[in-house]
Amino acid sequence: MNVSVMKTQIHDEDSIRRNVKNAIDLVGGMQSVVKPGDSVIIKPNFGGPRSSSDGATTDLTMLQEIVEEVADRQATAVIAEGPFRQYDTRVVFKKVGVDRLANNLGVELVDLNDSESVEVTVPRGKALKRIKIAKRVLDADALINVPKMKTHHITKVTLGMKNLKGILPGEQKQQSHIHGIHQAIVDINKTIAPDLTVVDGIIAMEGVGPAFGDPVDLGVIVAGKNVVDVDNVCCEIMGINPLHVEHLRIAAEEGLGSAEVQVVGEQVDAVARKFKFLQESTTYLLAHNVAQKADRVLYRLVGKNVFPFLSGKFGRRPIIDKTKCAKCHICEQVCILAPPPAIDCSSGKIDYQRCADCLLCMEQCPTNAISVRGMTSR
Repeated sequence: MNVSVMKTQIHDEDSIRRNVKNAIDLVGGMQSVVKPGDSVIIKPNFGGPRSSSDGATTDLTMLQEIVEEVADRQATAVIAEGPFRQYDTRVVFKKVGVDRLANNLGVELVDLNDSESVEVTVPRGKALKRIKIAKRVLDADALINVPKMKTHHITKVTLGMKNLKGILPGEQKQQSHIHGIHQAIVDINKTIAPDLTVVDGIIAMEGVGPAFGDPVDLGVIVAGKNVVDVDNVCCEIMGINPLHVEHLRIAAEEGLGSAEVQVVGEQVDAVARKFKFLQESTTYLLAHNVAQKADRVLYRLVGKNVFPFLSGKFGRRPIIDKTKCAKCHICEQVCILAPPPAIDCSSGKIDYQRCADCLLCMEQCPTNAISVRGMTSR
């Protein structure tokens, strides 16, 4: 299976559009994915109201080129995204500018959080047995995945596989953290696979991703039809072994990637850059994995979760910086244990015996007031 890598000028729209097209053409072209009359869902990464220039969200010029290529095939393009549920989707779409882009292009913009969802069985599901997926996505003739290249404080990277978490309704996005986020990501990708993945590495993100990391002027676009293959190549570009990313290791074990991957266009060495990742101690990671496995077994046997209790004994400890806290209570809203949440915004206290270690409070805090004990960027 081919994965294409293209270099582009960062602030040159013509260069971006040309190289997005080149990247897609090198893996068979849009005509190999989209037929005339098709309904095509295009899923970017607009998880929150943050800018693509900060490395947080999908580049709009890139998105426009993909929409127009779909239209050139006499197919109907639909831009669809489901931001984290505590955000007003209309505000997110306006902040990132995709509402204006959709209006100018004359295409529908869909809030997947507010769309009808259908419960489906996960093939060979381990962390997730059944999940809800937006019906618009299930009914589409083709799905084009357009993630951002970023580091992530829990999963090391957020690329094509993790971007598909956005097709779940709001509450299920949070629940997928409980039984092991990495296996949950794999289970989602076993249930629905994108027909094409085009990764925005134009301005990427390193460090404390996926929201508050540092932008990286990388100028890279990566495309392919197998999302696992694409993510593996992106990891090599970011300077990390794909097998050190747990959901990619699990995906390899479950046979979701290709036996052989051919990189076309630019070679990885020509565009690679060593990204800074958040690191944790080996002792903690071992204990964390044991606790998750124990939780999964107990949940299957008696339907109860032990992970929050075990994690509170040894796990990551979010800490609220009261000087930065805006008392917006978003951390309480995203807590997967709510109601009641394990975090109290008003007092700045966290019940570590209940904390589920999902770190969504850190990821979604709009003022970057939450840090985590023992995590450093290297």
